Amino acid sequence: MSAADSLEFKLALQFYKDEAITVTSLPYDTKIMLAALLKQAKHGPCDPDKEEALGWFDWVGADRRAAWEDLGDLPQDDAKAQFSNTLRESLPEFERWRTVEVDRERAAAEEAARVREQAERERKERLRKFEEDRARLERERIELLQLQQRTAAEQGAQSPAGSGTLGSGHTGPATTPSTPQTNSVSADISSSRRTAPASSVPTDANDFVAFLAKQQNPDTSIVVERGGVVKVRVPNPRPGKTVISWSFCTEDYDIGFGLEFEVAMEGDGAEEAVPKSIHPVQRIDCSKTVSSGQHCENSTGFWCLVFDNSYSIFRQKTVHFLIETGSAKQ
Repeated sequence: MSAADSLEFKLALQFYKDEAITVTSLPYDTKIMLAALLKQAKHGPCDPDKEEALGWFDWVGADRRAAWEDLGDLPQDDAKAQFSNTLRESLPEFERWRTVEVDRERAAAEEAARVREQAERERKERLRKFEEDRARLERERIELLQLQQRTAAEQGAQSPAGSGTLGSGHTGPATTPSTPQTNSVSADISSSRRTAPASSVPTDANDFVAFLAKQQNPDTSIVVERGGVVKVRVPNPRPGKTVISWSFCTEDYDIGFGLEFEVAMEGDGAEEAVPKSIHPVQRIDCSKTVSSGQHCENSTGFWCLVFDNSYSIFRQKTVHFLIETGSAKQ
């Protein structure tokens, strides 16, 4: 049986059940024939031995049984076709109802197909954007890595070897990622803001933070934003051998650290600072152990302690530090 014939029978059966009041207006013989054809279409030829016995006064049931038996070995598909044709020929209302139902089902099928196509287009668009974003992020990661490696190589080749000690706790090769000036912050610390001697500084990071809290000095903590650089400037106003000592730790993760000295020079009646690299920036893991060091300088100017977080894309770093300056022992 073709799909069209199956649909025709389905609609005919639906009309037969839903429009029972209309069907009851048919002649008696037509209603008996429709009932017999429906039995034949559903169950095949009638087998009296398998059917329930009819009551003495069930004349309608007896007529339906007889009409069913008269159909003999009529195939079920043929019974379905005859059922649909009989209903169409007997009731003009069926054809009008059928046209409306066919149009409704066709519209529903088209709408369902449209929704599926739209969903598939949106899925492909989301997948395309995801692949584009992933490729873009991978390119940016590679470019950032290449920039860090190139800048570290240039810094290592150009920076002169400095005097003094960079401090303990540093790990990995020297890296000084190139950072726009807008990401750099300078903080001046007066030479009068001196703290306890470095010899009494705890080496454990947690003990060090507690130690700083007792000093009640606001110039002992800074936040270095992601991708940013903070320079802490400490003056050396008098010429002669002056020593700067520093200790610092982070609350989490590592931080880049370096040391510069800005030599004060006379020019056009005003002083201008010329930076001199003492220690190139190196990434130091100091979240557990305090990193300390010192440097001796003869010139007048400013030390710049560089805290570099330019390599970090996602995390800001909180740094706790302690600085002391004093005359060098002869």
